[in-house]
Amino acid sequence: MIPLRNLLNGVTASAFACTLSCGAAVSQETVTWKDDVKGWYIGVDRTVGNGCFLSSIFEGGSLFRMGYFPSDEVFRVMVGDDDWKSLEEGKLYPIEVKFGNLSPWTGNASVFIWSDGDKSLVLSLPFENDVAENFIGEFKRMTTVAVNYEGQEILKLSLKGSFAAADEMLRCQLAVSEETQPSTSSDPFSSNGSDNSDPFD
Repeated sequence: MIPLRNLLNGVTASAFACTLSCGAAVSQETVTWKDDVKGWYIGVDRTVGNGCFLSSIFEGGSLFRMGYFPSDEVFRVMVGDDDWKSLEEGKLYPIEVKFGNLSPWTGNASVFIWSDGDKSLVLSLPFENDVAENFIGEFKRMTTVAVNYEGQEILKLSLKGSFAAADEMLRCQLAVSEETQPSTSSDPFSSNGSDNSDPFD
């Protein structure tokens, strides 16, 4: 289960009445939550179980995107650049993602090909042991992120506005998750539509 309330550090969903229907649709697959939060786009990806994400395109055509994949119960980070044309679908690329001067996050990244042919590397992070929570925390606090491959820095981006953007992504996911969860009754005697022989119901 996604520990959203822990990630929000005291921010509750009750302050946010906005639901999926309040966002302007970008496509059938994506719903806009916020167009611009200090330079970051916040959206809801319907194809992964209504997972909220943040993303930004940087000067030179570099991409940074991260968000929830409720259908897979993981958190994913996507990085890309217009020059990464030789990435091969189906291959795994060992990369390091490093925030500021902190210890790097390492893992084997898969390749995602966008509809326009651009390619990105995708790194999956579990929610267990606060892995995703710690990654988000570093994203919020640090001012830069770098990606290394085979000992070489292949991408370095400024994270201006990342604290506000990450908080907005978390608010989005908490609100969307609460909306899409089936409602349950606190009345133990209420009927739930099952076979019932209670004459007083």
